[in-house]
Amino acid sequence: MYCVKCGVELADTETKCPLCGTVVYHPDLPVTEPADRPLYPSYQPPVRKKGYRPGVILIMALICLLPIGICLPVDLKTNHSIVWSGYVIGGVVLTFIFVALPILFQKKHPYLLAALLFASTAGFLFYIERQTGGHWFLTLALPMLAIFLLFAEGTIFLLRRTKVDLLKLIAGHCVILGLCMVVLELLICLTFQMKMSFWSYYPLAVLGITGCILGFIAGNQALRESLYKKFFI
Repeated sequence: MYCVKCGVELADTETKCPLCGTVVYHPDLPVTEPADRPLYPSYQPPVRKKGYRPGVILIMALICLLPIGICLPVDLKTNHSIVWSGYVIGGVVLTFIFVALPILFQKKHPYLLAALLFASTAGFLFYIERQTGGHWFLTLALPMLAIFLLFAEGTIFLLRRTKVDLLKLIAGHCVILGLCMVVLELLICLTFQMKMSFWSYYPLAVLGITGCILGFIAGNQALRESLYKKFFI
């Protein structure tokens, strides 16, 4: 009899290899297992601590207070009013909202989450318009935000309520985004009283062609399976 690890010859009475310490395996003897030993170890899911999400959000809030605490006093000391620090504060707060709210909601109430994110973006853009003396919020920023909010809410509805084909959904999104580029150029021209240069037709053509190709692939099952195998999808 030999050791299964180092190959040294062993006596029949050996229970452990004297050279490497490996437990001796006797092929002629039946292996006895404890009667109460389970066949497979039971899986124990990791226990999540209840204070995980509030703790992360609190740390993020403290990190965001650092640039605000630096920029605001400097701006007040040099300009005796809030001039440029408002943009920094607004950007930091908006970033905090975009990161903290998804962690807080955790895939719950996605329609409300999308509305809050777009509302916070609208608020920051409105502040920028007021500070710069512009007139583009109601005629440009707000309509585009409303369009993209409807776009996001519709996508959430399709993903949650229907068994939509993901490839067909992406194809439709490409076409819709291309049309949104045309609407964006039209709103820019109406807001700033400019003539249409039709630059939006280029992204419309690219996104439209991409959407049509993806839609054709989604409708052709044989071609779709062939491409999946070729690109290891």
